[in-house]
Amino acid sequence: MEDVRIIMEVLRMALNKDYEDSAGIIISYWNIPRIEIKKLDDYVRIFVYGYINADTRNSGKTNATERIFIINNDEGLMDKYFSAEQMDFYNENIYELGYRYLKENETMFEDAIDIIE
Repeated sequence: MEDVRIIMEVLRMALNKDYEDSAGIIISYWNIPRIEIKKLDDYVRIFVYGYINADTRNSGKTNATERIFIINNDEGLMDKYFSAEQMDFYNENIYELGYRYLKENETMFEDAIDIIE
């Protein structure tokens, strides 16, 4: 787990995409704090925290919302995005692949803009 933290310190990513929650609050800054790969159970969980904006996140305030996306391997999505071969092919770490998955498969993040800090 320590290696993952080091990677995220070097490459801090997020997505920018406005989304209105059920209370009418616009959330625009989304980051992945954790990805769980359950290879034996054949699924991945991506935890996504939403903040009002990057300043809110960077000032240490808590997230305004949390979403959990579960990707099973019924259609091969787990292997397509979260295998060691994919990390090698794209030369990306697991978090970068998580952001790629969200943008390509979850309508909530369609047209989201990468933020690399």
